[in-house]
Amino acid sequence: ELQLLAISDTTDFNFKSAREGLGPLGAGGHGFFFHAVLGINAGTRLPVGLLAFETWARAEERRPAARRVLQKP
Repeated sequence: ELQLLAISDTTDFNFKSAREGLGPLGAGGHGFFFHAVLGINAGTRLPVGLLAFETWARAEERRPAARRVLQKP
């Protein structure tokens, strides 16, 4: 009986400049995320194949302009 391990990980692809179709990343820069699930045969520890994957990019955030607070001397 085959016992299968499903190992998943998410990574980001970071580009130095903004490009169409990419979004902001948490650590700065622009890029997209890639989530993959790899199947591993638990008995032989050999890869069976890619079980699933998904790519996505965050939408651009519009941040309100910073307000300057003036204090009286």
